[in-house]
Amino acid sequence: MAYTTDGGDGITGMAKGYIKNEAIDLWTAYSEAEALKQIQTGQYADFGTMSTWPVNNHILPVILMKPVQGEDILQSNCYKKAKEDEKQRLRKSFKDELRKTVLLLAKNQQILHVNWTSNNVRVHTAAKWGIGKCKIESVTIVNWSYPNVFHVKPNQNMPNFDQWFDKRFKLSRPDIQA
Repeated sequence: MAYTTDGGDGITGMAKGYIKNEAIDLWTAYSEAEALKQIQTGQYADFGTMSTWPVNNHILPVILMKPVQGEDILQSNCYKKAKEDEKQRLRKSFKDELRKTVLLLAKNQQILHVNWTSNNVRVHTAAKWGIGKCKIESVTIVNWSYPNVFHVKPNQNMPNFDQWFDKRFKLSRPDIQA
């Protein structure tokens, strides 16, 4: 659902609502709102409840999120137009950039994100001018709801992070094996 605030601040984006179970949904929505505030990526706009949509007399937790640019790597024009060897390089680059992003969030923000499906990760690509190849410029993680995130202790030593990441990547992205 798109929204525009009445405050004249020009914010437009998505309203994410939960309607399965009031108690669990409120906790899930609250935990996602708190994670969004903690990671400070600019995705969080506001959190609250609605009581008249889509079911009358039902308290609905809602998170207002700013739109996140990018697309799934497999849906990008760069990937679709690439030859097979270039696609392999893009898949490896995607995995490497995602690994860096997840590790930096865990170390710097104490949030470990563990679900990197196509709905949860956006990439920004750019063509390398004159070469005819594409480059992944950045990876952005979206969807910070439970059970996708875990709190990590500050200064947590992660000696097995790469091994864990590789196994988790195979589970989250069987469509991309680099």
